[in-house]
Amino acid sequence: MANTRWSMVVGICGYALVFAGCGGEAFSGSISGNVQKGPFINGTEITVNDLTEELDQTGRSFSGTISDDRGSFRVASVALESGYARVRANGFYFDETSGEISDGPLSLVTLVDFTQVDQANINILGHLQAPRIEYLIQEEGLEFEEARAQAHQEVLDVFYFSAASSATADELDISAEGDDNAMLLAASVIVQNTRSVGELSELLSAIQTDLRTNGELNSTSTGEALMNGARTAIAANVRSNLEARFDALGLSATVPDFETYLEQFIAEAPYEFTGGIEYPPTGQLQHSPQLGELPNVLDPEATEFTDLTGPGSYGEFPFIANLPSRTALSVRLTLQGEVDGDGVWVVTTAGNQGWEVSAFDNSAGTQTFRATETGQNQMTHFGFHGTGQALVEYFEYGSTEPTQTKTIEWDFPDG
Repeated sequence: MANTRWSMVVGICGYALVFAGCGGEAFSGSISGNVQKGPFINGTEITVNDLTEELDQTGRSFSGTISDDRGSFRVASVALESGYARVRANGFYFDETSGEISDGPLSLVTLVDFTQVDQANINILGHLQAPRIEYLIQEEGLEFEEARAQAHQEVLDVFYFSAASSATADELDISAEGDDNAMLLAASVIVQNTRSVGELSELLSAIQTDLRTNGELNSTSTGEALMNGARTAIAANVRSNLEARFDALGLSATVPDFETYLEQFIAEAPYEFTGGIEYPPTGQLQHSPQLGELPNVLDPEATEFTDLTGPGSYGEFPFIANLPSRTALSVRLTLQGEVDGDGVWVVTTAGNQGWEVSAFDNSAGTQTFRATETGQNQMTHFGFHGTGQALVEYFEYGSTEPTQTKTIEWDFPDG
């Protein structure tokens, strides 16, 4: 009977050792934090994986969810063998560049030593450094704190930033002041901008893979992708989107000065800009290809439209813009100075593929053209009457202010 009782005690304690460490955990309690790209929304899944000192998974995990749209979470009754954990969030988020909820769920992770804290934020910087921390500990024998500090600066190096304090990635917050928080938001904007969630996930994975073994970004194409994101970002929209979101959620939040670091990246990073809205220098009239290549009205370098007469009673020219996914473009033409006769452009709205054209405002002398499709947007009939001049203003990527301008002239006195 005594042997039976002893066996029962051993069995119970063995069970406790497997599932709760029999009281020997380095950490036991609840953990909390925020998940931000922009803020993740209600229903986001949080998973805490228990890790060994070498960051191998023990097989134990704990789960919770975000229960509001602020990105805040709490996971109760967490028991960790060594105190180290991999915390993963998977869900939809507020996209600070578009001002809308993401079109799909995104997964972000961070590695945390919970013997030092019971709160950890999940964000882009922590996500990018996680595989590098694992490599430095498992392959180079670094301690966790040293590996984390090295990986954090190596990730910042990708964006040509330098840590302003000793704050770790899991302490940063895009809704609070401070240079390190500003760097986090700038990096979030650079990797996101016009990308879908799938494209963003692909880019983040590419950066992680590149950094893992040597801590450097060596991929030319990945660097170009980052510069494309930075150069096409509209900082004013990001700030207004986040401020409106925080206000709607009732948060007393301050958007940090990310604009400084966005500009710093553009100025200092050597990556080439290869993307964005394109305006071909020439194109063909779809209904009169026999005329060959003619100047594109929207080419920023094309300013004079003379000595070429298209079919009909006016000088007709291509009006073309090529838009990547998730971009926006409006063009406004405004008559300038004196005009000779009917010195104005002429638009035939029928068949204007990819363009929404406003009525001509006679009092202001303006007309607006909004691209409505991804890919090539080419107006079928656009031309000039008489002799005149106009200011051309480009409103790219959703900007409410002109992102570039030019003045054009035309001369078709017999039109």
